[in-house]
Amino acid sequence: RFGGFTLPDFLGDRYESNAFRAFAAIVVLVSAVVSLIAQTKSMGIVVQQMSGLSPTVSLVLATTIFVFYTSVGGMLAAVWTDIAQWLFMTIGLGALFIVLWGKLGGITGMALAANQAAPGWTSLTGIGWSTSSLLTWYLVWFIAYFTRIEFVTKMYTARDEREAKASVAWGLVLVLIFFSVTVYFGGAARALVWDKLKSPDQALPVLIKTYLTPFWGAFTLAGVAAAAMSTVSSLLLLSGAAIAHDLLRKSYYEPRGIVKSEAFYLLVSKLTLLAVGLVALIGAFFTPTLVLTIVSYAVALTGAAFAMPMLLGLVWRGTTPAAAYASSVGGFIATALWAVFTELKLPWARAVHPIFPGLLLSIGLIFAISLVTKPASAETVERFFPRATSKAKVSAEEDS
Repeated sequence: RFGGFTLPDFLGDRYESNAFRAFAAIVVLVSAVVSLIAQTKSMGIVVQQMSGLSPTVSLVLATTIFVFYTSVGGMLAAVWTDIAQWLFMTIGLGALFIVLWGKLGGITGMALAANQAAPGWTSLTGIGWSTSSLLTWYLVWFIAYFTRIEFVTKMYTARDEREAKASVAWGLVLVLIFFSVTVYFGGAARALVWDKLKSPDQALPVLIKTYLTPFWGAFTLAGVAAAAMSTVSSLLLLSGAAIAHDLLRKSYYEPRGIVKSEAFYLLVSKLTLLAVGLVALIGAFFTPTLVLTIVSYAVALTGAAFAMPMLLGLVWRGTTPAAAYASSVGGFIATALWAVFTELKLPWARAVHPIFPGLLLSIGLIFAISLVTKPASAETVERFFPRATSKAKVSAEEDS
């Protein structure tokens, strides 16, 4: 509706700030790199289980594959390969679910077996979780699904608003189904293969190799790889767009009247993609943190930086550019610092997830500063709130 292509496009246009657009592009890039480290690790584990290669070779091979096909195909290829990857994932993991269901005797059987293997697993706080850390962990994923850059940006590929809205509804249903199945796999791993794991990240591949035939095992591992590749392709493309489109084109060159060819921006995008893939590979080698924890940091960074400016930018005309920018910067920095403190294993930092202080600061800044700073121009308000503005004009005319 507003004519943009990326999340930084929305923030830059809504808040009339190329500086905000540039900062948002940097947040997208940092979050994408952090998330790609996690996805690269998971892809390496899958390749190792499928091929028997060493962890190092598996990581390099996995990175080479997804960087190559993403750089060659672009967003259109990512959308179509997502469909094929979804089929692999659904059929493969569906086969594993059926086998484990029969092995454990349904949900009740799984829960009893998991709790017997790990007493406390079925309690509300599980094993090793405090109430505060658990509640803020839920907060991460609550915020994640309207700020995760790979999800939000894919809606821009829809042909019209109707399809974009429908994709949100259907996406929510599918996510809930897959998450429910994932919980079942977690309990099954606790009950059946936990003593065989060097790391919890290996739980699903080990379940697959242990309880499926070679054919179905290979098919299902391909499904797990497909899930990672779907995310990876989107994140790589977003990294390229963040630098080429958002940072260079929209924040630097075009505001200064400098014209560059489409070939130039395409080259910058592909070079960024290669560089980000290399950084993710290096990070995967030297990051001992669990995959899911790394992903939670990535979505926390975007959640704390973008949730309030996005949400209030769509529903409150009084959200000011200065407030939104300060909210985004403050939320991002607070979350990043808290994540560092958490990785340093400081007890007070580990009590809550990094998104909690970041989101609190973001909320406080956006409301407080909006009350004392200048709002966006009337033209921008009209562009993003056409119905509200039209009603206000009609009401004013009737009063006069």
